[in-house]
Amino acid sequence: MRYGNIHKDYVRMFLLLFLFFFIIFPIFQSYQHESNAKFEITGNISVGDFPIDATYDPSNEYLYVTTAGSNSVSVISGMSVIANVTVGDYPGVIGYANGLIYVANYISDSVSIINGTSVIATLNVGINPDSITYDPIDRYVYISNYESNSVTVISRTREIANISVGSLPIDSIYANGYVYVVNDGSNSISVINGTSVIASIKVGEYPDSITFDSHNNLLYVSDFGSNSVTVINGTKVIDNLSVEEGPDDILYDPVNNYIYVLDFLSNSVSIINGTSVINIKVGEEPAGMTYDPINGDVFVSNYGSNSVTVISGTREISNISSIEFPVIIIYNPMNEFIYVLNKASHYVTVIGQKLNLTFVESGLPQGYNWSVTINGSTRFTNSDEISFNLLPGIYKYKVNVPSGYSAEPNNGSINLNQSQIIKLSIVKIRVMSSTIIVSSSKISITRTSMFPVFYLIIIIIIILAGIIIGLVLRNRKK
Repeated sequence: MRYGNIHKDYVRMFLLLFLFFFIIFPIFQSYQHESNAKFEITGNISVGDFPIDATYDPSNEYLYVTTAGSNSVSVISGMSVIANVTVGDYPGVIGYANGLIYVANYISDSVSIINGTSVIATLNVGINPDSITYDPIDRYVYISNYESNSVTVISRTREIANISVGSLPIDSIYANGYVYVVNDGSNSISVINGTSVIASIKVGEYPDSITFDSHNNLLYVSDFGSNSVTVINGTKVIDNLSVEEGPDDILYDPVNNYIYVLDFLSNSVSIINGTSVINIKVGEEPAGMTYDPINGDVFVSNYGSNSVTVISGTREISNISSIEFPVIIIYNPMNEFIYVLNKASHYVTVIGQKLNLTFVESGLPQGYNWSVTINGSTRFTNSDEISFNLLPGIYKYKVNVPSGYSAEPNNGSINLNQSQIIKLSIVKIRVMSSTIIVSSSKISITRTSMFPVFYLIIIIIIILAGIIIGLVLRNRKK
């Protein structure tokens, strides 16, 4: 009886090993992916004159670009402008809230509210509106008015309050249930709860920008005049960190929990990790930053050197040139592209990631030519591999082989969102009794060609395990 139970235990163990190595593990392997995407300029989109800011509308997947020189907003879908919406005089900052687009018209002291591609309301606000922040709890929109030292509070399409804050409010953010307003002229932060100022926090000289570390619930303020970053917890300053000269834009990386500070006067970026600060050089006159949540990269626009620097963690991984006077830079989650506003021109440069789509054939005699056509572009080879470097998207392909041979698959469509390999089986056509019989096989998309060797090793291991189990059982019976 005891030996029978032992035998059953070994059988169960053998079945579990078989299940893991031949079913669970291959499924797990199929989900592994290593991207070798490359950042490149994919095109330029012509917009109005003097593009100055941009925002993304997740409800319709459009990108809205303010063009201050044309007093309009260019609406972009993918790589095309689908509408130009006329707004107030010198539209500057722009933001998405409540399913609507809010445009601050700096010269006409007003806010244009856009639904889709139409202006549905225009509100008069304070003098020189230059910052927009949304409170998702109260669903209020806060407009900072630079020259009137105030904040206008909007509920959807109507003004509900006008709040006095510090001197020259220049930036704002929502965090911890409050709205924090950066006052450039009074070296302070006004803390707003609903429609009331509940605190004023002293910071460094000429504070310029603010960001929120959602991991530690801390706020970081760049102090342009004192070359420092003020760290705030709630309504109290808890630290002051020295950075390079002229800290301007500031950004939080939620993957590494780093704070990136754009040091305008020193052509560098300071990276804050807790209380430690490291510095890396970028291009001349860095003007803006954005974060790519897919790759975890930070993109820095360099106005003076007509380039974009790409930073991964604490090191530069790429420098993209030939971008004329880049300023504001924004990530588009719809197509995962980076859009760069060229302030001194009338276009937006788009940066994308190219992926590898590789076709690998087996069965064709050595030296025979074959080809693959993708969207009208054909590549030939007499080796066993053809590769295309493509942007993410949907592509149709056709495999062309010599007369007397057939490829499986010989055509198809693929949604390319990561580098992939398509395996092709090419067989010789056999003629039997005037009937053409074509051997069939299956398409497989995989990351590696090492699976046959892997399975062979596993089979050998399982056979050896079976032999050992048999010997153990025989010895126990003795």
